[in-house]
Amino acid sequence: MPLLSTAAALIGNSRHVSPWTGWTEPTVLWIATVGLPGSGKTPAAKPVFEALADIELKRFPAYEERLAGYRRDSEEYQVRLESWKKDVAAAVKSNKPSPLFDMQEPEKPVEPCLQANDATVEKLCLLLRDEPKGLLYRRDELSGWVECMDRYGGGGDRPFWLEAWSGGTYTQHRVKHDRPIRIDHLAVSIFGTTQPDKIARMLKNDPDDGLLQRFLWSMPDRVPYQRPQVTGDTVAMKAALGRLADLEMDVSESGNPVPRIIPLSPDAADAMEAFQRQMHDRVGMSSGVMTGVFAKASGRMAQLALVLTYLKWAVIGDAEPTQVKIEEAVMAANLMADYFLPMAKRVFHEAALSQECGDAVAIARWIERDERGHVNPRSMARGEDRHPGTKDPQRIRSAIAVLIEWGVLAEPLKSGGFEKPRLDYPVNPKFLGS
Repeated sequence: MPLLSTAAALIGNSRHVSPWTGWTEPTVLWIATVGLPGSGKTPAAKPVFEALADIELKRFPAYEERLAGYRRDSEEYQVRLESWKKDVAAAVKSNKPSPLFDMQEPEKPVEPCLQANDATVEKLCLLLRDEPKGLLYRRDELSGWVECMDRYGGGGDRPFWLEAWSGGTYTQHRVKHDRPIRIDHLAVSIFGTTQPDKIARMLKNDPDDGLLQRFLWSMPDRVPYQRPQVTGDTVAMKAALGRLADLEMDVSESGNPVPRIIPLSPDAADAMEAFQRQMHDRVGMSSGVMTGVFAKASGRMAQLALVLTYLKWAVIGDAEPTQVKIEEAVMAANLMADYFLPMAKRVFHEAALSQECGDAVAIARWIERDERGHVNPRSMARGEDRHPGTKDPQRIRSAIAVLIEWGVLAEPLKSGGFEKPRLDYPVNPKFLGS
């Protein structure tokens, strides 16, 4: 998942995909992985983001040159400004028209940045001004990003992010900037992580603009513990990502950077149309959050097909692709149909559970992970047994009632004193596989 989102960010606006005439998709992927704390989300992403940081460092010599040029131009600007002020004063004194000052103040270049963490929209706009290809935005906890979305005035940040997903034009006006910041192709890929119990909170206040449905979700099953190890070829990965980073945008007749459009081959376009027909039918049969997921699935397939095409090219090192072929189109369709769509259904289904059921699922996972023979609501509420879920006694009791109904727990065994008996709820041995 980190590799797909990073590859999309490095390709960015250098290449856009076009399934057929009249339909173009930017190379933008929003990917979210869902898992409990300690499930390995961060270690799995570390090699990819370290490679991305190495690519950034290689760009610093060119940045130092631009910075030196800025300092020179800034000094010239100050000298000319002072000279102009003297000319204005002399003109006023002699009752003559004041001269015009037509030199614009130079803008300081931004340090090379291909990835950003927890940056404001204003900062991202400054970064994207100097990185027209786009960049990768990383969030260790997506729920915090969503909750802060409307914290600031002016309509909040949602319009920016919705545009960042579609690759359209965006202009930011700020009082402290003399000139607006205009971005012709706003493209920001995202990689974020979150925990299962926070999905519902993100959906609760969602204004139904489809923000969360734009993500490709991954919520894999828990696996038995094994010693963490890097199994991929990180040297080859760095080389491949470096090749993607070297892709340049085309230049229009007016001298502005523009994306190069990569079409689908005829047979790949046929596969695209077959997939789109399936998604059209599923939209008609779905409801709620999944309707938006199916409606946007065709665009995601096209973007995935382009990313897979260029990842293959970056690894093999042959001539750059001029079209997306049937092999990558079918691979992208299978990824969507067999993985990303079922994962989205899993994520949003879990979010739709009632609070009692959600708490019950969290407790059941805790029981399974720790292989506990019983649970005690009083110890859970006090935090004595390191239960990671809610500490609210009433919610714990409600969740335990659900677990009894599901057959995970049995009625309690009373022990201790008569006035305050200890209520231990035995775990069904079948639940633990014994």
